Amino acid sequence: MHNEARSKEKLENLAEHINKLIFMSDEIVNNIYERNYNSVNSSIGAYLDNLQYIIQELEIQKQNHNVQITDVFPYISSMMDAFENVDYIFVADTLEYEMIKVLDGWKTILERDAGYEKTTG
Repeated sequence: MHNEARSKEKLENLAEHINKLIFMSDEIVNNIYERNYNSVNSSIGAYLDNLQYIIQELEIQKQNHNVQITDVFPYISSMMDAFENVDYIFVADTLEYEMIKVLDGWKTILERDAGYEKTTG
């Protein structure tokens, strides 16, 4: 029973990390649209580090959730290609229309698998 509670807590923690990554995605997109490329350049590394951490933790916890980690790989690849080619608009589009959707789906799955109940207000 203690292990089950610990697993649920880890999934809830991961969901919170994903929520922060979604927020970071929005910040990067806003910085791109505002042409604040220095902020984009300095924050993309932290974004990828956080994403890597989440993927690693999802892999460790894979028996406790139904997240498909591979869903994000094509978007990471295309986003990094665009970043290397200084195609910031494509980076923004990938974050805004693909990555956030996948991350939000992961968060929903983790919250469900952890037994998290959303309250409506």
